[in-house]
Amino acid sequence: MLKLATGEATRSLELDNSLGQAHAVLGLIREYAWEWTDAEREFKLAIEKAPEYATGYHWYSIYLSEHGRDDQAFTIMKKGAELDPYSPIILTNLAEAYLDKADYASANGVVQKIHDIDPQFFFGKTLRCEILNEEGKTKEALEVLDGIPLAGLSSNNLGFVAHRYAALGEKSKARMILEGLLTGNGSAHQEPVAIAMVYAGLGEADSTIAWIRRAREQRSVLLPNSRAWREFRLVHHDPRYLEVLHSMGLGYSDGEKAK
Repeated sequence: MLKLATGEATRSLELDNSLGQAHAVLGLIREYAWEWTDAEREFKLAIEKAPEYATGYHWYSIYLSEHGRDDQAFTIMKKGAELDPYSPIILTNLAEAYLDKADYASANGVVQKIHDIDPQFFFGKTLRCEILNEEGKTKEALEVLDGIPLAGLSSNNLGFVAHRYAALGEKSKARMILEGLLTGNGSAHQEPVAIAMVYAGLGEADSTIAWIRRAREQRSVLLPNSRAWREFRLVHHDPRYLEVLHSMGLGYSDGEKAK
């Protein structure tokens, strides 16, 4: 699939190198391949060639977050949200950035906007749950989480739900979801990043690192995101985690130091 997408984007650029959208797609493909320098070049070209294309800013902001360049990521993220203020996924990343800054009022405002646009949007619900929990409204947070249907969710999204349950003290519910993830929910595939996320929520650093390392072995496309996701705060400064990032070509951010 990636090879096909790469070919289509490359052919588009051969016909017209000014297509910012094609540069953005190539940037995403390079990012998935952990070709960081090439990915950033393509994202910058996407913004240069299509300065009104919100997705180019969105994808570049994620790339910057993966590299620990949070201030730059926030600036780019805000620009993307200005260009497309009705995109739930772009607003999701903006809300998460506000949460990272402990700006709960701004985060709550963005989450409310997501709800107004799409009341059923998955990350709108999980973010609402997190904000309520931060406000000490555990019961209300749990009601939001219990209202999310688990059937049909991706392994990654199940990881988010299980992590939230663990954070709310509902560890038995978290472990029930974890059991399904460990068995592949009836399939042959395990998503190591999702499993690591649940262990992080349960406060089990050693198991989190073990599954992060497995994700590294499998070259999971989700693994770089773990640096930006708050769900992995348990290990963000763990030398073992930083070593994994370094082995992927992701340098240390400000304040990080491998021991």
